[in-house]
Amino acid sequence: MATDDQHIIAIDIGTSTIKIAVFNREAKIKSIVKMRIPLLHPRPGWVEQDPEEIWKLTLLGIKDAINAAKIDPKSVTVLGLANQRGSIVVWDSRTGKAVHNVIVWQCRRTESIVQAIKREHEAFVKKKTGLIPSSNFSGVKIKWLIENRPKIKEKLLSGEFLVGTLDTFILWKLSNGRLYMTDYTNASRTLLFNIHNLTWDKELLDLLEIPEIPLPEPKPSCEIYGHANLEVIKINVPVGSVIGDQQASLFGHTAFRLGSTKCTYGTGNFVLMNTDEKPVFAKNLLTTIAWGLSGSRVSYAIEGSIFTTGSAIDWLINNLGLLSSVHEIEEIMTQTPSSNGVYFVPALLGLGAPYWNPNVRGLLIGLKRSTTRFHIIRAVLESIAYATRDIIEEMEKVMKIKVKELRVDGGLSNINSLMQFQADILGVNVVRPKISETTLLGTAYLAGLAIDIWRSLSDIEKLWDVDKVFKPRMNEDIREKLYLEWKEAVRKSLC
Repeated sequence: MATDDQHIIAIDIGTSTIKIAVFNREAKIKSIVKMRIPLLHPRPGWVEQDPEEIWKLTLLGIKDAINAAKIDPKSVTVLGLANQRGSIVVWDSRTGKAVHNVIVWQCRRTESIVQAIKREHEAFVKKKTGLIPSSNFSGVKIKWLIENRPKIKEKLLSGEFLVGTLDTFILWKLSNGRLYMTDYTNASRTLLFNIHNLTWDKELLDLLEIPEIPLPEPKPSCEIYGHANLEVIKINVPVGSVIGDQQASLFGHTAFRLGSTKCTYGTGNFVLMNTDEKPVFAKNLLTTIAWGLSGSRVSYAIEGSIFTTGSAIDWLINNLGLLSSVHEIEEIMTQTPSSNGVYFVPALLGLGAPYWNPNVRGLLIGLKRSTTRFHIIRAVLESIAYATRDIIEEMEKVMKIKVKELRVDGGLSNINSLMQFQADILGVNVVRPKISETTLLGTAYLAGLAIDIWRSLSDIEKLWDVDKVFKPRMNEDIREKLYLEWKEAVRKSLC
């Protein structure tokens, strides 16, 4: 039964940042702590992180968030955990110490493995997992470790070492080794999990030549997993939710109905549409589990990812020197009403959905004598909106429905001029919530549901609050002309 002094800790272990927030029972943020996670690049294309550093920062962040909220630690009644999907850790089951760096979802060391699977088995893998084989997913990373680290293979087979996504590692550490679990959403991003019967799939394990090793128990995203022993604040807290970060964001937008769609504007863009209790398969989109609620059937989503969006802004700043900081963008976009015919195809890491071509490279086209750095900057920002429309049009075609509005979050969603252009180029309202940390919010909602702080999805819907609605203002003929020119730029980049 809810009481006035109940609080929820929500943890979001992202790719570059750990965020920890304290929420009250009205789903308002009492405090939030953000800490950077260093990325390591031992070889070109390899991306790693220090798992023990992530663990230390998580504990420190919990303590700091509670202190900043100025609450009694005993009022924390549940904890929720969201994480970057596809990153894996290996650790010693006796000591809990990591024995290999996190291999981050962005890492490309498994590209040859992926290409071999795609050539022979893409349709088989997609039918069972909903995924297009990619280095982003964790199963191929496990295969790489088994093939390239004989000691790790030996210890995994004996059960002395365990492997899991970051949620599993942090859950193990929080519970002092009592909980070896993951949730359906994280499991669904491994290439090893059957999204129909919600089990690890032997045929997929055999395909990736992963032997009989312990794997975490898959559970609903909203359920009491067990208890976290938070020695840093001397309390025992039930863990009520575990979920992948993009699915948490979808839940945080209260996108509970068929066709509800959100886009997160971060390092890349992630667009998800709720397909309800039916997995929908599409050639150019991923099918994924959206969440599982305890005692209910799972909900599914279709997803499209754009690899380079926020990272393109970093490229403008750090590589080209065209911007000094992201804070300049609003003024530049406002004072530069068009890109003057310049288009940028943001294929710095290849093209994601709906093209799925890792070999394409970025293209800047339409340059002329009158082009300025401001036109180039605007073209880079506009490419984010165009690429998002590409995915949404693909979703509408597959689902045979029209998106009525797009709910948005992530750092770039705070750039009003970009969100206005997104509304203009889509021709639908773009809605930004008051709490933009929707991954944390969705994690908190799920954790609160697990202990009946909120009893239903309708209770949660009443809590969601709008900051700003961006309504399309662009003439339809201009909108379609600009979009056709964008499509032509993409076509030329694919040649």
